[in-house]
Amino acid sequence: MSDLLFGMTANVLALGVLVFPLFVLPTCYLFSRAEEARSGKVLFDSAQAVHCTVMNMAAWFFAIGSYLVLTNMALHMGADRHTYSGELDWMPLQMGFSLCVPSGMAGLYLLVLWLKSHDRAGTNPAQNIFVRCFCAANVILLGSQLLLTASLALFSIINRAMSSQRTPSDGNSLTLLVGCFCLAFFLALNAFVFGQSLSTGEKPVQKPRPRPEPESEEDGVFRID
Repeated sequence: MSDLLFGMTANVLALGVLVFPLFVLPTCYLFSRAEEARSGKVLFDSAQAVHCTVMNMAAWFFAIGSYLVLTNMALHMGADRHTYSGELDWMPLQMGFSLCVPSGMAGLYLLVLWLKSHDRAGTNPAQNIFVRCFCAANVILLGSQLLLTASLALFSIINRAMSSQRTPSDGNSLTLLVGCFCLAFFLALNAFVFGQSLSTGEKPVQKPRPRPEPESEEDGVFRID
């Protein structure tokens, strides 16, 4: 169970925190420059780039920490605890709290700074280019990870149902199910924020149509002298 738990954690941590920002920031930079050339508004602000990048990393650390906490608690309360010899390993719970507390505090602090910067600039936070880029990248990563985890969970459940003996590896099913729940929750959250960023975008200004001139009363009337 520990190998699977830490393997999934390392996979998500490496992709979400270390690899994805290397692709998101250059893509966001190119999109913002193209939009600036079209609209004339400055979109790629260096302070907001730092705030959003670190805030996204803090959110990933918090998500991974909450997954470790929920998995350890579910294994302790579930029936799978009887398949282990001795006591359960509480290291994932300790590591989860160690990730959740500092990342949660850092994320809230950065969120306050980010909202204040938008208040001073008089802009809508939902229209920020970094919100769209990071949320879109998170949706892609979380969606693919959820599909893979759900497939592994289904395979583990079928394998457990067809097996005649209970083994310590039965805890993998519960670990994968908790992973599916966490991935689905954060996927829905990122999809909601991404949808809000699109729905609150600026609508194109339509030019008023010229009104037709009123017809005179003599139009269409034959006069007889």
